[in-house]
Amino acid sequence: MADATEGTVCQSCGLPINAEDWPEGSERGEFCQFCMVHDAFVADRGEVKKRLADMIEKDSGKSREDAEEEAEETLSTLKRWQ
Repeated sequence: MADATEGTVCQSCGLPINAEDWPEGSERGEFCQFCMVHDAFVADRGEVKKRLADMIEKDSGKSREDAEEEAEETLSTLKRWQ
């Protein structure tokens, strides 16, 4: 996953944030439009982890177990989950 440097990745899911990924009506923020809508989080940790593990598994061809482990490691570095 991307390096979880504040401001470059969503601090909820760890995916890179581009200008078009910011929630509607918000300025540059720490969370993408898939994690936050109208200043409220739309998914709990389990849902975010599943979505991230799905992407890791699909993109890397890793086993589900390895994808879930990588997703958990990524989430543990992000501001929302600390």
